[in-house]
Amino acid sequence: MTACFAVGFILLFIGSTNWICIAVVTSYALIQIAYCTSLKNHSIVDIICIALGFVARVVAGGVCTGIWVSHWIVMLTFMLTLLLAASKRRYDIILHDSNGTPSRKNINQYSVEYLNIIIGIIASVTIVCYVMYTVSIDVMNRTGSNYVYVTALFVIAGIFRYIQKTVLQVDEGSDPTHVLLHDRFIQINLLLWIICFAIIIYV
Repeated sequence: MTACFAVGFILLFIGSTNWICIAVVTSYALIQIAYCTSLKNHSIVDIICIALGFVARVVAGGVCTGIWVSHWIVMLTFMLTLLLAASKRRYDIILHDSNGTPSRKNINQYSVEYLNIIIGIIASVTIVCYVMYTVSIDVMNRTGSNYVYVTALFVIAGIFRYIQKTVLQVDEGSDPTHVLLHDRFIQINLLLWIICFAIIIYV
């Protein structure tokens, strides 16, 4: 791991002259080190670190490729990742209650009731971020369409379905990873979202 880490940074400094990109990637690495060594044991901070890691990836990708990244996309990435992380913590509690084996040290700092509230709040803000993204002037100008907001229908349906599967079902099917990879509703909904976006942009 140390060798890969060192080689990765050597290639980064050799292959990139964009200091913003280097700074973002370095920040991402520091977040991961802090998370793995200490912060993963602290509730709330742990899921925020996970979300910040994904935000850093999005920003780094945009900076390194010269692709404009909307601030709403940054917020959306942060909130959506928070939603997934909070759902995973909720599932960890369910496993802990069923087999008595804690999956992580901070599991006792959370509760199902608390995470239900958190998930509801995060889901609401995630939907708002997506809607604001679709109606922003920059996005409409770049896509050449005023109808990007139509795709919000599939995002709302997908989040509702995700919460239904992860919160209402208390079994193996409530594993967030299992839901994303195996739920037919979410898969079809994602496909329709992609098709809708393609039609809006290219047709």
